[in-house]
Amino acid sequence: MTPNASKLLKRWDLSEPFWSSAARPNSMNFRRYSDGTILFREQNYGHSLKQKYGSETLNISRVDVQKGLYDRAKDLGVEFHFGTKVVEVDMDGGRVKSAAGQEFQGDLVIGADGIWSRCREVLLGKQDHPEATGDLVYRIILNAEDVPAGELRDKITNPELNIWFGPDCHAVSYSIRSGTALGLGLVRPDDLPPGVSKKEGSAEEMRELFRNWDPMSLHHSNRSGSC
Repeated sequence: MTPNASKLLKRWDLSEPFWSSAARPNSMNFRRYSDGTILFREQNYGHSLKQKYGSETLNISRVDVQKGLYDRAKDLGVEFHFGTKVVEVDMDGGRVKSAAGQEFQGDLVIGADGIWSRCREVLLGKQDHPEATGDLVYRIILNAEDVPAGELRDKITNPELNIWFGPDCHAVSYSIRSGTALGLGLVRPDDLPPGVSKKEGSAEEMRELFRNWDPMSLHHSNRSGSC
């Protein structure tokens, strides 16, 4: 989460638990895929960005972001209706209707409904399917307490942003949850069937694809396409 985003969240006055759930990267390292050799390193990465742009760079899980926004919205009196499928959207009238027949009227409709957005189609007046990026990602979260003491655990508890570059692929690791967990993404060309954006990954397939990579970048994960 770059400074322009964290600046907005500060303006929205999110609670302290949200800010304490983030990790703040000390450095950004670009590495060779085969052996992890550092090709370029930016020291004091987070500090220098804060000085330049006036706000922090945060590594934070989506769950923690959603929880922080949800808690703040509740404090402001926002009413939530979970498990409610919207089937009709009136952008001009600020009205939506649910599958159960409930109608909600407001000043406007905010179309934050993801890559398969119904709101986007209503706004444009036509179907607007997402365009695949061509990337597929194996994802994993590792808890520091589950990782043996050593270099990998140090990369979690002393937050860094690490990026490995290789043929047709790259990998990214970053600390989250106050430096108690590691997020890892291994990116390769997408081969999922049309219309499928996520499926259970194969550890054997992943290991074979990244067989000649730096061992520090390889672990079990799920696969998800990117749009």
